[in-house]
Amino acid sequence: MRRHAGFASHDSALYNSCMNNTLPDARREREEGELKFVTLLRSDLVGSTSLVAGLGPEASVLRMDPAIRAMREAVRAYGGTICREVGDGVLAVFGAPVSDEQHAVSATCAALDLVKRVAGLGDPNLRVRVGVHSDVVLAHMIVTDFSSVYDMSGVPLHFVERLQAEAAPGCVC
Repeated sequence: MRRHAGFASHDSALYNSCMNNTLPDARREREEGELKFVTLLRSDLVGSTSLVAGLGPEASVLRMDPAIRAMREAVRAYGGTICREVGDGVLAVFGAPVSDEQHAVSATCAALDLVKRVAGLGDPNLRVRVGVHSDVVLAHMIVTDFSSVYDMSGVPLHFVERLQAEAAPGCVC
């Protein structure tokens, strides 16, 4: 029996599904969306992996929770919508689902406030960096087996991720 990446040859349909990211019976539907000019905010804790190394799942969540809570509060204080929490950071959108002509200003204020709130936690090991970028995205709902999520797609998501990665700790890029 020949094996491919851990799959027996008689599992070729499953192997092909995994390689094509289409597992049988998996439901991930992208409902029709609309193009929207928005501002994205992506935050990330610096060195978070070393902060939670050796901790169990509950302890690691408790370790990161104050910073994640501060990020959420800053985004919401300026009218942003959190699309995703990505382990040690957030992806937020300003100007969608409800249009707002001041979305870039709101996102920038939220980013600065987010940095201030995380620094204000008094934990020198919790340092955040933030990327902010305005552009056209595809705004849509994603329906999975367990939830429906308002999300964004397009190149601007990659760009804001890169800006966040280039920002110095405690800074907005």
